Amino acid sequence: MKKNFESLVVGNSDSFFKKFNLDELNKFSEISGDINPLHISKKFAVNMGFKGNVLHGLLTSSLYSTLVGVYLVGDYALIHSVQIIFSQPAYLDLSYKTTGKIVHINKTQKQFEIHAKITDPEDLIISKAKIYCGYTNE
Repeated sequence: MKKNFESLVVGNSDSFFKKFNLDELNKFSEISGDINPLHISKKFAVNMGFKGNVLHGLLTSSLYSTLVGVYLVGDYALIHSVQIIFSQPAYLDLSYKTTGKIVHINKTQKQFEIHAKITDPEDLIISKAKIYCGYTNE
């Protein structure tokens, strides 16, 4: 999706849904090397008091990249930094909603700030993020 910088406005918002499955969790474990049994063993996670396999926080947080690069801003956005606060564990096979809003734009430097969150089907906040981005040349 291509959006020109001038079309970005404070208050612009967007959202989308994503459900993670066991195959995606296993691929992330392999790619990241994070094989903590909390993530890859349902039995271990349940014995530790969780509902099932706990999704990696950075797997769910990858949705912030999707929000910026695909939904809210588009092709020319480049994330500079992300501040994330995790509130709840996330689990397999639930539909998570990622929502974000542009809260500040620096037109001179082509930079902007987005506030975003990921919520579960019960509207519990999984994580919140402040995302600082730049806009590359069109």
